[in-house]
Formats: sequence, structure tokens, C-alpha cells
Amino acid sequence: MGRPTSLADEQLRKLYRLIRDRDPDDFGFDAALWTRAVVRLLVHREFGLSLSPPTVSKVLGELGLHPARSSPPADVLGAMAVIRARSARAGAKLFFGKVYRVDREGYREEGWPDHVASVIDGRGQIMFHLFPERPDPGHLTDFARRVVGDLSKPAFVVVSGSPDCADSLRRIAGGSHGRLSIFLVPDSRGGGADFMQM
Repeated sequence: MGRPTSLADEQLRKLYRLIRDRDPDDFGFDAALWTRAVVRLLVHREFGLSLSPPTVSKVLGELGLHPARSSPPADVLGAMAVIRARSARAGAKLFFGKVYRVDREGYREEGWPDHVASVIDGRGQIMFHLFPERPDPGHLTDFARRVVGDLSKPAFVVVSGSPDCADSLRRIAGGSHGRLSIFLVPDSRGGGADFMQM
């Protein structure tokens, strides 16, 4: 008999609540943020199932926890080349950051929609945290501390957005003692190839 291809509905609901309500280190895992590998360990611990990495990705998608790898818009490719070069010179891990609402109704509680803060690298490796509300700058500062805490090298995070969030991003980067650099590139509505380092 092969590996299971998913979890039963009740298992999915329980897994979602565990990810939302607890942190990986609450289970004794050596991580502050959820990753596919840590979710795989949690599934094994809670349900006795050994899921393959692609199946874990599928399960996260079923739960609405699927930070997709996104390509930067064509008008910021020049900026991305500069950021990639800086990241390589600094020996930093390059990520794309995103905050989004969970889009699956069945596994979250009634009330306000849950939100995910995530970073994803060019290979699709993710680190994420689930919030029961839209994260404020304090939540995102804590998330940023966890990102750099889970890495052995500095992190460069590219965020797409409008300049009105620049002050919040500066505070988040400023609290990292130089281990986190955030780069704001314009969203698709902003146009232009410039970027701001926070």
C-alpha cells in the first residue's frame, strides 16, 4: 500500500487549528515558523501518517495555505536583478514576502477571515505564520524576527506594495539588527522599475 494522498476532513480541520493556534516550537520542533517540512512532521506526529512532500503541498493548498511562487512584473525585472546581486554579495537568502487572506471557508472558524504572512524563495520553499486577524505592524515585526531566527544567514525580502507602507517596513527591518533587509517594489498598479530599500 502506498502513501496516503491526503487527509480526511476531520484531520484537515484539526491540522488547520493546530497551525493557526500553535507554533512549531510548541510541539518541540526546532523552528519558529511553519514550513512544508515542519507540517509534514506535525502530520506524522498527530495522525501517524507519512506524507510525501508533494502531498504536504497539496494538503496546504486544500487548507488555503498556499503561498504561490510569483514572478515579479516585467517592469521591475531590472530592480530584481539589482536586489539579487546585492543578496548574493551579502550571502543572504532571498525571499518574496506576502500577506494574504485564507481563501478556504471550510477549515477556518466563523468570523473574521484568517490571514497568512509568508516568505517564499525562488525554489518554492516557504516559511509562514497563520493569524486569526489581519496582521498589524507589530505582528509583522514578530514574523520578521522569526524569519531571521530560523535562518543561519541574513534574509533579503522583496515586498510588492505601495510607498505608504514604507514606514512600517523600515521599523520591521530596523528591529532585526542588520539580519533582515526589506525591498519595496511597486505593485502592478504603481508602475516603474524603482525600488526602495527599507
